[in-house]
Amino acid sequence: SFSATGSRDNRDLDGAVPRDLSADFVAMHPGSTLWLVNPSSQAATVTVAVMGSTTQSTIVIPARNRISTTLAAISRLTSSQPLAAIEVMEAPGKLGMSVPEPSQGRSSITFPDAVLGGGYSTSLTLANLRSTDQDVVVSFLGVSKSVVVSGNGARVINLGDLFTIPSGAQPDAVRVTTSASATAPALLVGAVDISNPLNLVSLSSRPESTEFAFPQIAHGVDGLFTGLCLVTGSSDTTIT
Repeated sequence: SFSATGSRDNRDLDGAVPRDLSADFVAMHPGSTLWLVNPSSQAATVTVAVMGSTTQSTIVIPARNRISTTLAAISRLTSSQPLAAIEVMEAPGKLGMSVPEPSQGRSSITFPDAVLGGGYSTSLTLANLRSTDQDVVVSFLGVSKSVVVSGNGARVINLGDLFTIPSGAQPDAVRVTTSASATAPALLVGAVDISNPLNLVSLSSRPESTEFAFPQIAHGVDGLFTGLCLVTGSSDTTIT
C-alpha cells in the first residue's frame, strides 16, 4: 500500500492498496486525475469509452511509462496491455484516492461504511456493464429503495436524496443487490464517496473475504484517526 498527504502540515491523509494489473476497468470519478501505468515492454493502446454514451477516445502509453489525464466522465477503459491505474481527487485541503473497478461486475455489492447527517454526505456511483437496464435495490439504515441503472450506463446517487437525513451523523453499510440469471448475469460495479467540509474518503466495491491484512494505519499521531468497519452477512460471524 502507499499513502499521500493532501496538505503540507500532514493533517490530510489518504492511501490506496495496489490491485492486479487490468486491461478492462471502470474509472468512477469525473474530474479526478487518472494515472495510468504501462509496465509492459510494448506500448499500450487504451480506449476510453464514456458510460451511457457513444463518446470515446484513444490514448497510447509508451512501454514502461505512465501518463495522467483528467477524467471527463465515468468511463470504461480497455487496453491492449494490462495497466495499473489510480484516480486522485484533489481540492484545497482535501485529498482522496480510488483504484478503478475491474470490469467483472457482480449482482451484489456491499460497501462497509457510509455516513449521513452531522455534516456528512455520501454518494453511491453504480455502473451497469450489461446492455439492458438493471433494477437495483439500495439498502441503508434499515431502509431499502429501488433505482434503475441504464444499460451500459452509470448513475451517481446522493444517499441524502434517497433516504431521510438524520439529525446527527449516522454510519451504516450500503448494500446493493440486483437480479441475475444464467442467461442474463448482473454486471454491476460501484464506489461510495463519503465527505464532509474537511475530508473525502472513497470506498471501492471489493469482493467479500474471510481474511484481511492491513499493511498500514495512521492513528493517534497529529490527530489522525483510523476506523475499521466490518460487515457480516445473514449469519453470525466470529472475528479474530
